[in-house]
Amino acid sequence: CGLPSHPVLLTSATRIRAGFTGNSKAVDGSTCTAVVDELDRNGLFFELCSVCGRHPGTLHQPEPLRQGCIFRFIIGHSPDMLDQQACSAFPNTRSMLESVLIGSVEGDTFRLKVTLLEHSRPSEDSSSSGACANFDLTIRMLHVHSPPACSHNQSTEQNADDPLSNPTSDWNPDLARFWYYRACYLKQRGNWLIQKHSERQGTDHTTNSSGVWASAFKCYSRGLQLATLARKAYETCAITDTLDRNTSFVAALCPQTALKEGGDGDAVLNLDHPEGLCIDTFESDGQAVERLEFSLLLNLALCQLKAGSAYSAAHNCTRALRMDPGWVKLAQSETYPNGSVGMALDAPSALSNQDIAKTLYRRAQSYVAVSKWEEAVSDLELAIRLQKDDSAKTGLALSEALLSHARQKMSQDDAKLAERLRNRRGLF
Repeated sequence: CGLPSHPVLLTSATRIRAGFTGNSKAVDGSTCTAVVDELDRNGLFFELCSVCGRHPGTLHQPEPLRQGCIFRFIIGHSPDMLDQQACSAFPNTRSMLESVLIGSVEGDTFRLKVTLLEHSRPSEDSSSSGACANFDLTIRMLHVHSPPACSHNQSTEQNADDPLSNPTSDWNPDLARFWYYRACYLKQRGNWLIQKHSERQGTDHTTNSSGVWASAFKCYSRGLQLATLARKAYETCAITDTLDRNTSFVAALCPQTALKEGGDGDAVLNLDHPEGLCIDTFESDGQAVERLEFSLLLNLALCQLKAGSAYSAAHNCTRALRMDPGWVKLAQSETYPNGSVGMALDAPSALSNQDIAKTLYRRAQSYVAVSKWEEAVSDLELAIRLQKDDSAKTGLALSEALLSHARQKMSQDDAKLAERLRNRRGLF
């Protein structure tokens, strides 16, 4: 996704002042607020988007890192920006900051020595390649907002016969919700990366398709991990109550603010919320968590299709279908011989006809990509039954077109096989 210009290399990081003993340490999911106390020269930037990077004139301009600048981010909340990301082999400022600040506490101060390499663009003189600039800066942690955690179990009742069965912590329901809200954000970030950059791929030389889809894949993949944890927690712990949006960690995860918060003099740069990326609504219940996991599996499959990993895409579609197999069984039932599926009383409520049809269509696309025509035809025929019943005209047209293509290819393969048999055996 663009040219790997201006990679940031952290040459040294030293804690020059320790924070307050007993304060919460920054871990994955912690909201960290820090300030640049000292900076010897200008030229460093905060990248807000893994696709745009530091390229001037791109969609999401990097923010200059200046002395006195206050910035905020959630550790692990933008996986596409971390080291060794698929769209760039070089570290960036966000990745550098996370690696330094993780494990730190409020009041910790670090002195960083950074080298910024300069890489020439194709239009530039290649003799300039390899130049570098050195920076010396001091970062101080202002505040660490810890994610929900399970408290230590204080029960005096212990099973001496089976020590491993004794609980060590009391379950905190907020932890499942925290996983869910983070997964929602990561899904939205992946969607944002695709929607904001896909239309620029043909006109912007700094954007290419593989980088966009690779960055989105990292967001969806991490989101799926968290959504799966949340679903298992909802199922195991039977969480039934909902969460107030004003709860502190929800506000930290998904603020309804712009990139910069506060006045001009004390503005806080929110690195996780570039322009156009926000989440307005949530549904905090077990069914919503299941739908989120289902959606993330489909999004992963789409990214894998774009990357040419058709077998992996088909596997994730199958995983999505297995989450709620009742719809597929209902559609395949002989109870509906004329193709109408309808809404049965015992049909699952988490997924709809359109959900299943979309999944079948995407899996059929994967099968077509690897010439598994029979499997593709089977999925498309079932998808069309569902779409006809649901009056999904756009999806129906796409499914019918792909079905026609798959049948044509299957007929061609059958004809080639018959020709080979005739030539080999001389039986016909």
